[in-house]
Amino acid sequence: MERQELDALVGFLVASHPIPALPVVCGKGEGSTYSESVASSHDLLANGIRHQVLHVQSYSHEHLQQTQAEKNRILEEMHAAVVQTWQTHLRSGSTSAEQVAVQQCYMLLCGAARAYQAQYPGTPDMRITPMADVCRGSTVHAQALSHIRAREQSFEGDGIPDCLRLTDTHKYSDIIRAYVQHMAAMAELEPEHIQ
Repeated sequence: MERQELDALVGFLVASHPIPALPVVCGKGEGSTYSESVASSHDLLANGIRHQVLHVQSYSHEHLQQTQAEKNRILEEMHAAVVQTWQTHLRSGSTSAEQVAVQQCYMLLCGAARAYQAQYPGTPDMRITPMADVCRGSTVHAQALSHIRAREQSFEGDGIPDCLRLTDTHKYSDIIRAYVQHMAAMAELEPEHIQ
């Protein structure tokens, strides 16, 4: 496969992935030179997809089917849990309940991202920082904003929240709230689109 084709395929698969870009702790160096920084989970996901595509012949058909089934299960369970958490919040109607619901949904997204990433070669240990640690203008913030806009355009229709109004001045938690609202709206309108 040509490099451009591979990049286009990986880009498409990441754009269609239902989990937002999350802030992942990455380490480099050893001993006294060891340091940590934050990277985007979407960059890790892209690397996993790229590796799997380039080495697909190394896997049995059964392994690939099992892995895909597990990925689907992870995403379906995540979606159901996020929607249930958000709907519980809507029934309460309080502003503080909304903040708690967004935080709980973020934790569900983080858990699903860890489990999903574990389906690719590498360490299953993926530490994700809190929402409040993501600064406006960071790579994670920019990727999450771009990703929610792409998803919103993919599933246009009545009742789908307008995420295009989000700008780079919005907090990361606002972007996560938009993801959650988008998932809940999709569940009500078109359950067959759930990944």
